[in-house]
Amino acid sequence: MSKTFCNFPWEHVYIETNSKHRICCMGEDFVTQDDGYFHTNVSNSGIDGHWNNEYMKEIRLQMLNGKRPAACKKCFSIEDQNLPSMRDSARQELHMLNTLSNGTLKSDPTRIELHFGNFCNLRCKMCSQYFSHSIGKELLSIEQLDPDFIRWVKKESANVNNWTHDFGKIDLWFQDKKIKNNIFEKISSSIKKINFIGGEPTIIPEFYELLEFCKEKNTLADKEIQLITNCTNINKKVMNYLTEAKSLQIHCSIDALDERNHYIRYPADWKTILSNLNFYKELCSNNRHDFYVSPAWQILNIDQIIEFDNFFYELGIKVASMPRVVSPRICDYINFPFSYRQKVAFKLQSQINSMKDKTKVQIVQNYILDLLKTDYITEKNLMHAFITYNDKQDSYRKVKTWRSLLPELEKSLIEYI
Repeated sequence: MSKTFCNFPWEHVYIETNSKHRICCMGEDFVTQDDGYFHTNVSNSGIDGHWNNEYMKEIRLQMLNGKRPAACKKCFSIEDQNLPSMRDSARQELHMLNTLSNGTLKSDPTRIELHFGNFCNLRCKMCSQYFSHSIGKELLSIEQLDPDFIRWVKKESANVNNWTHDFGKIDLWFQDKKIKNNIFEKISSSIKKINFIGGEPTIIPEFYELLEFCKEKNTLADKEIQLITNCTNINKKVMNYLTEAKSLQIHCSIDALDERNHYIRYPADWKTILSNLNFYKELCSNNRHDFYVSPAWQILNIDQIIEFDNFFYELGIKVASMPRVVSPRICDYINFPFSYRQKVAFKLQSQINSMKDKTKVQIVQNYILDLLKTDYITEKNLMHAFITYNDKQDSYRKVKTWRSLLPELEKSLIEYI
């Protein structure tokens, strides 16, 4: 059996905030049309018009032949460090039977990850205007005060921001009536598993419209639904839909405790989040539903991983094991001085026996080993970029700064540069 196999190219449609297709959320590039140049999207291909094009067939053949597709290098890189990736290979034998020799798949997709544009109410440190229009609005406001800073952001590109093109970008392609009808009909009729993500789905009307459409078509009870939410907004009418689904899994994107979370996922309010967590916990209280807190580990929170896990264990809320943040590069902890990584590793090692969820011990040990690797090359320009970007953003937001929240990190960076 192939060791590079993943179920996603056999089951999964991923629609990006800009309406383009990827293999999955970890995919390195967009799916191209057969001309090898233009990308497929819901406007020119519908939900699944790309399903058996040359790009998808080649990906499948590479996986079956034990090769690592270039589009999948993020997952393989994470696995090479003994950390959990998103790759899923549980149904390899079944899918091989449905695959022709040229990579064509005889079955239709059954899963979809649907981004309803980039409309979002938060401005998270590791995000960009590509997934949150609020970040773009903020950068445009900063530009009015300091044009040189925005020119610098664009020059730094992926070091500080995942998307340095149009800061005014607001993707609302799903509001087009023809596109929306196509999506709703296809999902209702043939998709079994739906992952709603944003932007922030709970503040987007089309999220509720799709659920209502499926309910009216009597297909909602056949759906397995996953909702990714920042847990800052509760609309009680969601109960009218989600509780009728075949199964429900809610992931609340929370990255740290209290004021550290407020800093990373600005301007999320901790009291509101805790209240909303109780709502979702109750919503998922039966055995068909599940509920997680899903952090993304990075330089701003990796030192808090055990405290975070213990806090939610006490609340009876599971913490999902998520891969580390690799972009923008100033968020990836492997890019920071070894002296600081050593301090964090020592802190975590000293706390590891206090972990309440013993099933997570090995995962934390893997993070500790990752922190202690000496073959990572620290670039001084990245450290300068981290300081410049966050100092400017903190000053504009008038928040408690990264320097006051993480004094040991500040000390290590000053010593290093």
